[in-house]
Formats: sequence, structure tokens, C-alpha cells
Amino acid sequence: MTKLYFLLPMFSASLFLAQQKDSVGLISEVRIDAYKKPTAFISSTKSVSVVSQNLLTQNPPERMLESINQVAGARMEERSPGSYRISLRGSTLRSPFGVRNVKVYLDDFILSDASGNTYFNVISPELIDRMEIYKGPEGGDYGAATGGTVLLKTKRSDQISANLSAGSYGTFNESFDLSKQLGKHFVEVFQNYYQTDSYRKQAKVQRKQVFLKDHFKYSEKGLLKAMLMYSDLDYQTPGGLTLEQMYADRRQARPATKTIPGAKEQDAGIRNKMILAGLSHEFNITPEFFHFVMVQGSYVDFENPFITNFENRFEKNFALRTHFNYEKTGIPFHWLTVWDLKAGSMIF
Repeated sequence: MTKLYFLLPMFSASLFLAQQKDSVGLISEVRIDAYKKPTAFISSTKSVSVVSQNLLTQNPPERMLESINQVAGARMEERSPGSYRISLRGSTLRSPFGVRNVKVYLDDFILSDASGNTYFNVISPELIDRMEIYKGPEGGDYGAATGGTVLLKTKRSDQISANLSAGSYGTFNESFDLSKQLGKHFVEVFQNYYQTDSYRKQAKVQRKQVFLKDHFKYSEKGLLKAMLMYSDLDYQTPGGLTLEQMYADRRQARPATKTIPGAKEQDAGIRNKMILAGLSHEFNITPEFFHFVMVQGSYVDFENPFITNFENRFEKNFALRTHFNYEKTGIPFHWLTVWDLKAGSMIF
């Protein structure tokens, strides 16, 4: 067999066009908050991963599961649509559902309650601009976190965005986000409505959320922050199927038995209404001496009809914490005081 090769003339564009000078730009340093002790990411002694805005926007706007699962040592699971677990280095081995053993913060405020439970699914992923994930045992507010800590950060720069999307299985998502610097105030207004019928029966999800914040820089040394969040989450739980039931109809909800009603008959699911409000204050007493204080309160109306029981509880959580940081070459000092109170919890 004879092969023929043809040599085609090729010319470099540099022969005809003047070369442009290479531009060199420095990448901005990545810094982490680390419980009000900001430090460079590269010099931190903690096992921490940063989920940037670029990574979050590469995934569907109504989900952050894929973003977290790209972090080594972190895993987010979805048992049914709207029902999440977060595992940091296997911390959920003894947690059948919910987010436990992992403390979650929203900006300066504590999303976890005093019992260690976190209603992570009330947060719209579109609200989050950045995440810091600390893996392994951490000493945080409300006591130690054996699994780790997740810091959720909202917008920090001027921007306005609106999203409207629809898809299969009755999926609809609408959101509006406005963050802007107004004089000494940096404000953000966020609203989201999301719903889906999901693939299986008895697996609908509906979430409504409103978030407001104001950062008031009243002087060169002082910063006052206020936050208010309301979330209304309603999602159904279809339950598990046996292999025979799955082959018969993989979309069905858990059927009834002779003694126990099915998921559809019991309308199994979670209805969770949550209000979280708080104030925080930062003050640089001297260039080396920094003080932080925060007060917050939350109210939760939680309802969980299940195939074997019905749970309804009302929770009130209050928290007060203060930080004193003293940083000087060779003399680091950090003092933390936390008071928390969980009151008015009623279970029926």
C-alpha cells in the first residue's frame, strides 16, 4: 500500500502582525474567615476547602449538592428531594437523616440550633456566594463539632440578578437578588420560590425564602450588621421500596401494609417554617485588638407526619457570643465566650 503525504504551507501570524506584550497579573490572595480570625488560605493550619462562586455557578442554581461533592473529604447526600445530609470525613455514620455533628454558619450568624441540628435545606443555594468547609473536629459555637464546620457566605459586592426557569416533572424556579452599596450601608434583598413534583410519587418539594441584610459601616473602626431570614419549606418523603416493589413500579411511594399505612395515605413529609434574625457588631479597638459581639434568635415550626408517627414541635433558640482577638507578631491571643439558650421547645 502506497501512502501519499502532502506538505501544506503554514505561516505564523507573528510574521505579519506586531506581537503584543504579555500581560502579567497577580491572582488575588484567598483568605478564609476562620471564626473571625481571618488568615491566608495557604498558611492556615486547618483542613479547609473553599467553594468559590465560580464552582457554585457551574452547577444547577437550585442545588449545591454537586458543588460540595467536588470537595475532597466532604459528601452531601440527598435521601429524597429536599432531604439532605452533610458528611465530613464520615461524620454521618451514626446520623440516619438530617445534618448533625456539623456546625453551619450563615455569615456571622449560627444556622445550627442549640441541640446540634441544622435545617440546611431551608437555605436557597442561590443565596450563597461562597462556602468554607472545615473538615475534622472543630471547637465552634454551641460546643464542639465532631464532624466539622461549614461557613456560608452571602454576597459581598454590588450586583443584581434575576432567574426564571422551568423543567420537567413540574420544576419551576424563580429568584431575585439585589446587593448594593448605599453610602455607608451595604444592603442585600433576596427572594426565591422553588417547586418540583419530582420523579417519584409523594416527593413534591416547595420552598419559599426571603432574606434581608444590612452592613452599616458607621466609622473606620466599627461595623454593624443586621440580618433577617424567613423560609417556608414543604417537601414530601416517598419512603423506601423493596426490590420487588421497585421492579413493579419504581415511581411509586412506599405502599401500605396490613398494619401500617403508606407514605401517600399518611402524607409523609416535612413542613418547616423558620425565622432567623440577628445583630452583630465589629470594632477595631486598636490595629492589633479586635472585638466582635453577636446576638440572634430563631423560631421554628416543624411538622413531620410519618408512616408510624406524627411529630409537631415549636423551637425557640437564642444565642449571644463575643470574640476578643489580639494579634501581634509572636503574640497571638484569642478569647471566645458563648451563651446559648434553647427554650420553648414543644413536641407532640
